[in-house]
Amino acid sequence: MDYKKVLLLHFTQGLSGRSIAEVTGVSKSAINEFLKRFRESKELYYPLPEDVTNETIAALLYKKAGNPSADLYRDFNIEDMHRALTRKGETLKHLWKKYNVTGTVAGKMPLSYRQFCRRYANWLDSTKITFHIQRYPGVNTELNFAGKTLVLRDRRDPKKLTTVTIFVAALSFQLGEWKCTSL
Repeated sequence: MDYKKVLLLHFTQGLSGRSIAEVTGVSKSAINEFLKRFRESKELYYPLPEDVTNETIAALLYKKAGNPSADLYRDFNIEDMHRALTRKGETLKHLWKKYNVTGTVAGKMPLSYRQFCRRYANWLDSTKITFHIQRYPGVNTELNFAGKTLVLRDRRDPKKLTTVTIFVAALSFQLGEWKCTSL
């Protein structure tokens, strides 16, 4: 959309959003949304200074979604969190709950769990701490010690206790279409 042309038509010729949409070929709702954002903007005004471009207008009025601003959200120490995850029984969800419990600090809100995990995953990708292992659906089984033990009590003899070690096994899978080839 040519934002400067829309502003020119609206402010100099007094055209409505519908009329501007007919002239420019852009939807009426997009024109009206742009004009509303322009009116509510504290940085922009009409007439525009000569150095303001369409890209500048777009950057000021339309913030990118999914990119939390550093001014709005409270940050956390990813390296400390990564070290904490090595402790027995510690999970990403538990660390997020501890981060989230303090709430808003100095005007900055805590991240949602999804954004918290996304920042951690992006950090892992950038540091190359993790690597991809080739998996074949139904062939590879991953087995790992869960870090916990259970104590079972015999119903017939309540003094008899049995300690059970917990292991977790997962069979790999593949999303999407999988074609079987003969071995």
